[in-house]
This record gives sequence, C-alpha cells and structure tokens, in this order.
Amino acid sequence: MLIKSQSKALKHIEVIEVGDSLVASNTSSFRLRVRQSLEKHPHWLLLDMAQTYCMDSAGLGAVTYVKRVAHSNKCHIAICGLQEPVEFVFTSTALMDWFSVHESREAFEQSLDH
Repeated sequence: MLIKSQSKALKHIEVIEVGDSLVASNTSSFRLRVRQSLEKHPHWLLLDMAQTYCMDSAGLGAVTYVKRVAHSNKCHIAICGLQEPVEFVFTSTALMDWFSVHESREAFEQSLDH
C-alpha cells in the first residue's frame, strides 16, 4: 500500500492517498501517517480512497480510529473517491453517516467554497 500525503495551504487540508487496500497488514502504517498529518494541525484531513478497492475489518477499525483522533484534534475529516466495494462496506456499516463523503477531491474542494 502506498500512502501519500500532501498539504493544501489555502485551508490547511492534509490529503492522505490511501492506496489499493486498507487491510490488517498495512493499518499500522496508515495510522502512523494519520498521526503525522494531524501533527501539522490541519483544518481538514481528506482520505482519498480513489485507488482503494479492498478494505477488511482492520481497515474499518483504522478508519474509525481516524475519526476519533481527528475529532480529538479539532480537525474535520472527509473521504473522497470511494470505489464500489469500499462504498458497500461504508454503507453496510453506517460509516457513510460518520464522514463528509465526496465523489472526488475536486468535489470536496468545491464544497469548501460554499
């Protein structure tokens, strides 16, 4: 799994590109990346899941971890680019209600302008 991060200076948005899967074997590195991003005190943490097609129960736990630590750091969290298999997991576990979910990064950024 490749996890990239980039900062958007305008509204201090940290973007984490999740990669092709979020599963037990890579949740530790994902959580570390989240902690590192939150150390920068962003207004928003955006999980870009456009390339993510597989997520197991450990991945679900990692996503709920993100929600908890972002909230405790007074950071908003959003998700973009959910692919059908992962969207199904989010929908069936009611995680869609926990996050600001957007079709793409562009849609997320446009939502900030309103």
